Amino acid sequence: MKPKAVQNITRRPVFFRLVLWVCCIGLLGWSAAPAWAQCNYVRADSYLAFATANDYVSPSTGDYLGGYGPGDDKDGDGLTNRQEWDGWSTDVNGVLTYFGWRTAATAPAGAVLEPGGCLEDVDSDCDGMSDYVERSALTNPQNGDTDGDGMGDAWEVYVGLDPRDDGTVNPDNAPGADPDGDGLTSAEEMLGPGCIYSGLSCATKENPFTQPAFGEDDFTYPLHYDSDGDKLIDSYEYQSGHGLDPVVADDSGADPDADGLTSFREQCVHPLLANFWGANSFASGE
Repeated sequence: MKPKAVQNITRRPVFFRLVLWVCCIGLLGWSAAPAWAQCNYVRADSYLAFATANDYVSPSTGDYLGGYGPGDDKDGDGLTNRQEWDGWSTDVNGVLTYFGWRTAATAPAGAVLEPGGCLEDVDSDCDGMSDYVERSALTNPQNGDTDGDGMGDAWEVYVGLDPRDDGTVNPDNAPGADPDGDGLTSAEEMLGPGCIYSGLSCATKENPFTQPAFGEDDFTYPLHYDSDGDKLIDSYEYQSGHGLDPVVADDSGADPDADGLTSFREQCVHPLLANFWGANSFASGE
């Protein structure tokens, strides 16, 4: 449920929202139009047939090449080669989808077939989640934005949104939604006030999930209206003009503009935030 006093705070000045999106629209493109696919194997209905069709079996001896046996883990990502071939299935935007290398004959009936993970890559799409983590999250191992909503899978997993739903199933998962009612859409929370979200670095065997932690990047939480816990709402810190930072806890008792009102009081007399803290005793998501 959205906090009572800020359900309409999203009606901010058009100029502010225009500046924000002009600043950030290019960054949204990195996940809206992914181009990370690294492999495209011949599909088969058994691992042996798959390995043979993709030249992982010696034609002279019939033996698997080094590291390509079904129980081997060629890339060291925690998934055996057979598991990478076998893949996984889930609903994406309400549609049953299969990520793997089986053919339609042995994949889940009626599923949309998508490529699975690469046997030679720990993080096939270089989205910050290893293929092992992708299997756990049921996300697309060759597309860093499984649901195509412009918000990266690793970030959505980290903050608690569903990387397999663009809002089709649950409107709160849409990039334009504001599930914590703080006046910032989820897409705006990801990009942060500085428009510098940098969450893409390839996962490795040693670090299978590389999404920067809160405080290490400039994003705010879409499911918590006071991301840094300083009793100043994220959208107010965005727009105050007093150098407040929604990622770093500021002194809500300070008076940066020396007008006799603390930052907390200025927030409370804002016409869209009046009585906010009285109506909401704890932050959403708790």
